[in-house]
Amino acid sequence: MAENKLQKSTLIDKVDDGFNYFGYRLEELKTDDVYYIQAFMDYIELLEGKLTKQNKKNNWTNIPLK
Repeated sequence: MAENKLQKSTLIDKVDDGFNYFGYRLEELKTDDVYYIQAFMDYIELLEGKLTKQNKKNNWTNIPLK
């Protein structure tokens, strides 16, 4: 279980590094490359938003009512 968390953390770190790297270098790339890289980045942000929203929804229902 701890190994799985470490793998997820490492993957998130790599994705974050990629955002920083490509965000900085987009102006140096070919137009087609920029289009597809930006599409990947937009999709990741969309999924991240949906996941965050779902986590907030799930965590709210787990709070015991008094």
